[in-house]
Amino acid sequence: MTFNFLDQVALLLAAIAAFAYFNHYVLRLPRNVGLLALAFAASVALRLVTSEFPDLIVDRLLSKALARIDFAPLLLNLLLGFLLFAGAIEVDLDGLLQRKWTILALATVVVSLSTALVGFGMWAIFTAL
Repeated sequence: MTFNFLDQVALLLAAIAAFAYFNHYVLRLPRNVGLLALAFAASVALRLVTSEFPDLIVDRLLSKALARIDFAPLLLNLLLGFLLFAGAIEVDLDGLLQRKWTILALATVVVSLSTALVGFGMWAIFTAL
């Protein structure tokens, strides 16, 4: 049995919808946390089933499907926009504006500290060579 691309997308969307329904009515976790937890549980369960029953064809089907995907263009060209939009739509703009000076100060300090640490680390590595 082989799945074409549209079958794979439909199966993935059906699994996501089932996970979202289960999370909303049973687990009642925040949406992203619940979907992440359920996806992790499903992957662990799939790994346990395939290790316990190696004759099942599920492992080979998934391996073939994942081997055909070029993840770098998929992630950068397709999924990144959706992920950024989904993250931005969840932002509480009023809360963000109330804490704008704290956010600005912390972001400035962290960026400056990170730049200094990376710069010092590179300087130490290159002078040691």
